[in-house]
Amino acid sequence: MEQKQNKNIPEIGKEYHFFDDGKTSISRHYICKCEKVITPEEAKGIVFDLDDIKTTLYDIWKDESLNCDFLFAKDTDYFVEVSCPNYDENNLWAVRTKDGGVVHSGRADWLARREG
Repeated sequence: MEQKQNKNIPEIGKEYHFFDDGKTSISRHYICKCEKVITPEEAKGIVFDLDDIKTTLYDIWKDESLNCDFLFAKDTDYFVEVSCPNYDENNLWAVRTKDGGVVHSGRADWLARREG
């Protein structure tokens, strides 16, 4: 795992600033609350049913990390579930960035709908 991991792990119950599409403007600003922090191993057990195709949270992240290697870390030490009711009625998942921060996956429509 990359050196910056295991630092700045979001705290359950704490609120964080979230900017849609990474654009830091007031019109894209939301407040999200950390609901859960899980390990990659636990993410392998969270199943999504996407148009009759079952896949895990971990596999979705792996696919995204390969497609967006400029943004996502090669490995992540945790997955963060957040609620952001003014942004989406479903909870979202966030993972580690290359620089050690946390980012919501680019596929909001996939990761926001926990169906399984």
